[in-house]
Amino acid sequence: MFESISGNYRLFDFLLVMSLALVPYLLTNLSVVSKRKIFLGDAGSMFIGFILAWVLIELSQASTAGSINAIEPVNVLWCVALPVIDTFVVIIKRLRAGRSPFAPDRSHFHHMLQDLGLGPRQTLFVMIFIALVLVTLGGLTQLFLPQASAGLFILAVIAYIYWVKGRGWNTTPKVAHQVTDEYI
Repeated sequence: MFESISGNYRLFDFLLVMSLALVPYLLTNLSVVSKRKIFLGDAGSMFIGFILAWVLIELSQASTAGSINAIEPVNVLWCVALPVIDTFVVIIKRLRAGRSPFAPDRSHFHHMLQDLGLGPRQTLFVMIFIALVLVTLGGLTQLFLPQASAGLFILAVIAYIYWVKGRGWNTTPKVAHQVTDEYI
């Protein structure tokens, strides 16, 4: 989206290949082509995250002197707004509760949606919709009011914090760990 706004297509082919490579994985895991599931694993998810981070950093930097960058560096946040905001709020909640920011619990956004009664697929589609709304908001901000992008992102974080508090998730639920004899 941001590349089409700026007219910069230097990474379009790479992103197209990466996106198309993920289609079979998504179709399989959404049970469109098979009832089986493919486990992405830590290495796969870290690879995708690394590629996403690299592409966003590359797009936010001018390639040569005098050229324009595809997106402003502050607008990189809009491309990954949902996971960044969720991670930020979860860390704050855990630290306020006196727990390690790395401790497991059910305070992430997708857990909140599932606790509201949404199934896994519905949760996925709601999260995709919200992520698209946020990236569209960032793109429109870049077009019409670029100097307000960082401030609007901070407002989005504050709005999410208030939504979380209003839903009653101002405490961090703990994950129960049961020790059984088979593991001892």
